[in-house]
Amino acid sequence: MNKNLLNKFASFGYGAKGVIYLIIGGLSLLDALEMGGSTEDSKGALKTILEQPFGKFLLGIMAVGLVGYSLWRAVQAIADADDHGTDAKGIVVRGGLLVSSITHGLLTFWIVQTLLGIGGSGGTKWYNTQWASYLYLIGGIFIILAGVSFIYKGWIAEFQKYMNLPAVWMKIVSQVGLISRGIVWIILGGFFINSFLQFTIDDVNGLGEALERVEESSYGDILLTLVAVGLIAFGFYSMLEAKYRTIDLPSPDSVTTNTSKILN
Repeated sequence: MNKNLLNKFASFGYGAKGVIYLIIGGLSLLDALEMGGSTEDSKGALKTILEQPFGKFLLGIMAVGLVGYSLWRAVQAIADADDHGTDAKGIVVRGGLLVSSITHGLLTFWIVQTLLGIGGSGGTKWYNTQWASYLYLIGGIFIILAGVSFIYKGWIAEFQKYMNLPAVWMKIVSQVGLISRGIVWIILGGFFINSFLQFTIDDVNGLGEALERVEESSYGDILLTLVAVGLIAFGFYSMLEAKYRTIDLPSPDSVTTNTSKILN
C-alpha cells in the first residue's frame, strides 16, 4: 500500500476510535448525572451514531476509519513499525497489536452487517458452555494485564516516544485517558474472571456491562462519573493520536526480516 495512503487511513482510524470513546464516555457521564445517558460498549456507541441524522452515512465513514485502524495495527504487529523487536516482550506487545487489529476488523464487519441489515442476535450462545468458560478466564487475565499496561504507559507517558505534543495539557489529558482506560480494563477483566468462577458467563459480555457494574456498586454514580470523564479523556487522546502520532510504514525488506525472525 502507498505509504501516504496508509498514513491517512491510520490517522483516520485513530480519529474513529476517538469518536467511539467520546460517545461511550459521554453517554456514561450523562447516565451518572441522571441526564438520560446509558452505559454502552463500542457497538452501543456506533448504534447511537446510526440513530443520528444521516446515521448510515456517518456509520459508513466510521467503518472506513476502523478499516484503516485495523490495517495499521496489523502493520504494527507484523512489520514491527514501532520497533518493538523480537524478544519476549516485543512478541507479547506485537501479539496484542494483532489482537487489536482483529477485534477492530470484526467491529468493522459488524458495521457492514448493520448497514446491510443482515446482522442478527439469534444463534447458539457458544460462550455459555463449560469449555468456553475457560476462554473467559484466559481473556480476563489478558484484559487485566492489558489494563496494567495502559496504566503504566499513561503514568510514564510512554506515548511521547511516538507523539510530539505541542502543549502540556495534551500530555496530561493523554495520561488521564490511558490510566482511566487501564482501570476500566482491570474492572472488566475482574468481572470476566468472577464470571468464570461463578459460571455465570452470560452476565458480563463487554465494556457496557462492566460500566453497569461500576454504576451498581457503592458510590456508583461518583465512580461512574470518574470513569466516564477518563474515557472521554481517552477519546481526546485518540484524537491527538490522529493528528500527532508518528505513522511510519517499514520497507518491504524490513517486513521480510522481521517475519523471518519471528518464524525462526
